[in-house]
Amino acid sequence: MNYKFLGNSLAALSAACIGIVACEPLPPLTTPDTFTMSKFDDEGNVTGAEEVKQVKFLDADSKEFTVSADVLNRGKLAFRTLCSSCHGKNGDGLGPSAAGLVPPPRNFAAPGQSLQFKFKSVPSGDLPTDDDLVRTVRAGLHGTAMLKWDVSETRLREIIQYIKTLNSRWGTEGPGKPIEMSPDPVAAKKLTREDAIKIGRWQFHSKARGNCAGCHPSYITQSEYTQLLKDNGKDSDTLRESASWPIPTESSYGVMITPPDFTFHELRSITKVDPSASADEQTKQHADRLTDLYRAIGTGIGGAAMPKWKDSLKEEELWGLVYFVDSLIDIKWDPNPQKRADFMKRLRSGN
Repeated sequence: MNYKFLGNSLAALSAACIGIVACEPLPPLTTPDTFTMSKFDDEGNVTGAEEVKQVKFLDADSKEFTVSADVLNRGKLAFRTLCSSCHGKNGDGLGPSAAGLVPPPRNFAAPGQSLQFKFKSVPSGDLPTDDDLVRTVRAGLHGTAMLKWDVSETRLREIIQYIKTLNSRWGTEGPGKPIEMSPDPVAAKKLTREDAIKIGRWQFHSKARGNCAGCHPSYITQSEYTQLLKDNGKDSDTLRESASWPIPTESSYGVMITPPDFTFHELRSITKVDPSASADEQTKQHADRLTDLYRAIGTGIGGAAMPKWKDSLKEEELWGLVYFVDSLIDIKWDPNPQKRADFMKRLRSGN
């Protein structure tokens, strides 16, 4: 039996049932005057608790702001009603539906600096913005048990403030500042799509640039790689062994992560283009997909081997990677499944 599939399916069903049956928790008629706030040691371990009227957090400019006990208690109730099935009632990722889930639910209570968020608009390692967390909840994470949640804006913001009480970092550190997205050179007609893809293909396979294909699959044959090096004034080299396959790496979450093959895997935080949608809607979805790719490549993926590329590459090169990866996603979603089969067969045969 495929236990990973069963675990993910049951968790998704459980989460869906909660969303259908419980919908959104009604606010209590009364809430306590105080909130039970954890006390932390220097390493971020919980050492006790205290009753507080409000909790102080920091914004992206390191300025303090306060959240009332009333908001935090409502957020706690909503979190335990809607989120605890997977994330656990204490936010430790050990909910009853969590067993067997790959990837595991986020542990919001991980001590201190060990808390990581993968999908956000800020550099890898920084705390996410509230809007980053809202986007994850609203859009879900494709290929995981994290579904889309239609929760009111007020309730969702309360849940997010409560989540911040589970880890000591939020009390001493504000969220990172979102990276600034430069204008799309293809949309601005400074580059053709084909030229952008060509730039991205070189960046993706260039060892001088960190070599994305060192973890992700290579999408060129050895002869194409030799020619690519020659075209860019580089000495001949060989692709790694089994270059058309990704290399699993251990994440800071204690699980092995397979870097996605963009022609095959679901991309967690990247917008899908719905082929049944109207032409206008598909155009919008594709624009959103490009934005999501820029964000993911630019900020890196926290807790994984995917580094931040913003400022390490020229903007034209970063956009080139966006368009190259986008072209690979097109292969995955091509209505003719034989297209990918032929593409990968050619790579793996070396022709």
